[in-house]
Amino acid sequence: MAILTILGLVLGLGYLLMTLALKKAWQVMPSRHTPEDFLPNTPISVIVAAKNESGNIGLLLRHLLAQNYPKHLVEFIIVNDHSTDDMLAQMAKIDLPDNFHLLNAQEKSGKKAAVTQGVAYAKGELMVTTDADCVMDAQWLQSVAWLYETQQPKFIASPVVFYHEKSFLEKFQSLDFMGMMLITGAGISTNKFYLANGANMAFPKAIFQSVHGYEGNQHIASGDDMFLVSKIAQQFPKGIQFNKNLDAIVRTKAVSTWTGFFRQRIRWGSKNTASEDKVLQIVLAWVFFTSLWLVVFIWTKYWILVLLMKLLGDYLLLREASGYFARKDLLRVFVPSFLVHTIYIAGIGMISLFWKRVKWK
Repeated sequence: MAILTILGLVLGLGYLLMTLALKKAWQVMPSRHTPEDFLPNTPISVIVAAKNESGNIGLLLRHLLAQNYPKHLVEFIIVNDHSTDDMLAQMAKIDLPDNFHLLNAQEKSGKKAAVTQGVAYAKGELMVTTDADCVMDAQWLQSVAWLYETQQPKFIASPVVFYHEKSFLEKFQSLDFMGMMLITGAGISTNKFYLANGANMAFPKAIFQSVHGYEGNQHIASGDDMFLVSKIAQQFPKGIQFNKNLDAIVRTKAVSTWTGFFRQRIRWGSKNTASEDKVLQIVLAWVFFTSLWLVVFIWTKYWILVLLMKLLGDYLLLREASGYFARKDLLRVFVPSFLVHTIYIAGIGMISLFWKRVKWK
């Protein structure tokens, strides 16, 4: 009994201190603002791996067409990964200029293979990836190019947030994901651990080729983002940048069903367990074991104190993240979201340790 109580208090206190450290790291990281008079000179290739996205591809294409980036410096590459819906027919309805290219994925399927094919085809210097279910502001590429030209990073992770939430599930995911963006930025800015999201990341083509792309982890369905940033960070530990710039935000919609949500998080969990980033593994393990302790040992003395330490840490972190992204309205669902988060982290963490049968789409 005493051992379990001490373990819980150590986990809870460590969790609180960790979230406070992440929050502080985010706060000291400078916010960037793309200068209005910035004139980019970097050739960019935007790569989108798309599969069965007939309901989303049209909106994405219109946002890409609206990019405020010199037309002679950008190309858009859509890699159709064996779609079985009418995505191509939807694309044909839009009058696309010559700098839009459609590739059909080769025999080998999967997002990593599709992105790799897009990079091989690309003529640009800087590769920028996003997903077919995303939208972005007109200054998106300008913000990425400005960071690249002023800092010369080897990899750029940019923020991804959810929008148009309706149900509690969607609002919960949106709040949770903003916290993940804060953690991503904090880890990168301190050079402690590295995360990224494939819906909004950039890297020079030469760097992708020098680290041999996704070689070594093609067998894992997810992780086109995490594994790539990790490989690049191993060779260039101070060459990773987080684009803390509101112009750089990419927006997407949260999963609308609980079944879809759990499948998505199990998929994400499988890439987390396969990561070789030791500091990241410690952070993820601490979050998992704190949540697991709270779920399993609810009858233990001082359980409520451990719960309050996790609650305080989560609230301070999410208040900071929601303030930056101008979504403090989501804090209205913080308490039920906190409870769901604690339970799902414990459950998904256990499942992802044993269930490896995941796939993209």
